[in-house]
Amino acid sequence: MRETLTLQFGSASNQLADKLWHSVLSELNADKSSITTDGARDSSMTYRNGRYTPRAVSFCSKGGLSKAKPRSVDTASSAWDGNVQVISQDSEDAQAVATPLPSRAIVEVNEFRHFDPLNNFYDGVLGLDAKVRRETMDTAHDVIRAALEACDSLQGVQCIVDVDSTWGGFASEVLRGFREECPSAFVSVLGLDTRYPVASQADFFDLSKQSGRRSINLASSVLILNELSSLFIPFSPHTFDAGAVAWNCLSSVYRWRGSASTQDLLFRPNATVMQLSCSLVPPATLFAMPPLDRVAHWDQLSSFPVIQDCDDTTLRKFRFQFLAVRGLPHYSFDRLAGQPFDHWRSTVVAKPLFDQSSHPVDGGAVASLSITDRVPKYLMALATGVKHVDPRVVHEFTQAGMTCDGIRDLHDDLMSLSDSVL
Repeated sequence: MRETLTLQFGSASNQLADKLWHSVLSELNADKSSITTDGARDSSMTYRNGRYTPRAVSFCSKGGLSKAKPRSVDTASSAWDGNVQVISQDSEDAQAVATPLPSRAIVEVNEFRHFDPLNNFYDGVLGLDAKVRRETMDTAHDVIRAALEACDSLQGVQCIVDVDSTWGGFASEVLRGFREECPSAFVSVLGLDTRYPVASQADFFDLSKQSGRRSINLASSVLILNELSSLFIPFSPHTFDAGAVAWNCLSSVYRWRGSASTQDLLFRPNATVMQLSCSLVPPATLFAMPPLDRVAHWDQLSSFPVIQDCDDTTLRKFRFQFLAVRGLPHYSFDRLAGQPFDHWRSTVVAKPLFDQSSHPVDGGAVASLSITDRVPKYLMALATGVKHVDPRVVHEFTQAGMTCDGIRDLHDDLMSLSDSVL
């Protein structure tokens, strides 16, 4: 079996992963054939001693994860009941996700506290004034190396990263080390855009500084993580439940053997930023829509970050789409299902998709991974935002390790990336 390793960076990403594993374990528990048939197993999971465990490594702040109590093998083959525990730390309220991961797969970054703002990308990058110690980064690489050694034939790595935070910088350091050891491996990054707290109560009402920090964090994370990945998906779902269902639907394409490969998701080497949508409308109804109505449907259900002041009056462009149908083993695509996209591919994953209530989704589901004109507009919006950051915030990030020309470089690189997408 070609294994898939998952890396989770940050509190929001761990919460999303919690929902994902809940869905995946429900699917596996409903299909006992996966226990005895190697080809039917999910490549992102391991099965030992009567239990399923995610093949994953989680990075969290101190106290950010708690161990879930396993259920007996007689009641379920999963090691996790999906509960979320809430723990009070110091004088702050902090959610600790009850994880199905073993303790050896959890790396606590002691330099980060669960209630810290963590809203400076460069605090997570190694440097002369780095907040993260070299010993912590060495531990992170050792844990990932151990997870890789447990794989017979690594298919790739899927990452979930809190991009509006220090975790974006930390993830970039970890992925840079991974790339040195596995330069040709497929790497998909789900850039989870979740707003982090402000730096201090003193500037709680200073919207300019809040907006500036967010602009630099997002720009830095998108540029660097995209450079290190084969596929980068800016991700801002309405809820973690909806986000987990969308990611489960798409990633099953390469998690279940025989469906498709990681390469089927890719378009061009210089067009790696894409948007993800997931529809629970039955495919027969969905693909009966006129092409532009179907695009509007995808846009409405998209997990792509909202673009402020986006001009939709210009002629739309639709470059590439990958479609994945879940739960309908005998479904076949019409030859016009990919209109109005210039290039499109498709696959069908027979395994039923489960929702967060552990029930299969009736009528199937469809995931869409695409490149449209919304992608370059998003990148241009990031470039514009970073160009107008408050000088006080620029100084703050420069002190943390950003170069003196960092703002100009971020703007120019984002504009270049925007030009290359379509």
